[in-house]
Amino acid sequence: MTTSHELLGPHPYWMLLLNRVKVLVPLYLLAVGIPLWRREWRLATATALCPVISIIGAKVLKVLFGRPWYGENLAYPSGHTTVAITVAAMLVLAIGIHPWSVTLAVIGAAIPSIGMASNGFHYFTDIIGGAFYATGMVCLAVLAAGPQALHHSRTRGASHWGSGSVRR
Repeated sequence: MTTSHELLGPHPYWMLLLNRVKVLVPLYLLAVGIPLWRREWRLATATALCPVISIIGAKVLKVLFGRPWYGENLAYPSGHTTVAITVAAMLVLAIGIHPWSVTLAVIGAAIPSIGMASNGFHYFTDIIGGAFYATGMVCLAVLAAGPQALHHSRTRGASHWGSGSVRR
């Protein structure tokens, strides 16, 4: 903890700004709105349901694991990390898989997740558990959206990884 405090300061609350409802709800609505506008109903359904089901599942897992954090609050897995990752991933899936969108999503989900541990709101293992759980839920959402959603996501606009285009 001393190393993170030296690097980020004693209470890096700035890291939590991306995990606020005022930020996440518009990003969530954008992730759902893009496929709705494109009439990609299956993708819109998956993007709408993934974060909601993930949050409910995280609450159930907290009860099942029962790891307390300062009294009666349950900590494992981190719900904040779960929602940050699922919303970011659904936004990438809706916008398209591009180096810039994936990079922004990873940074946008990692900063508030690490901030939860750096500010003393979670154990670091809560963050890791939330990240693994969210990643699994995102994979299920991609499967539910169907192969055409991933294919369309890759081919929207000019999608290039390095010098070559994405291959199927």
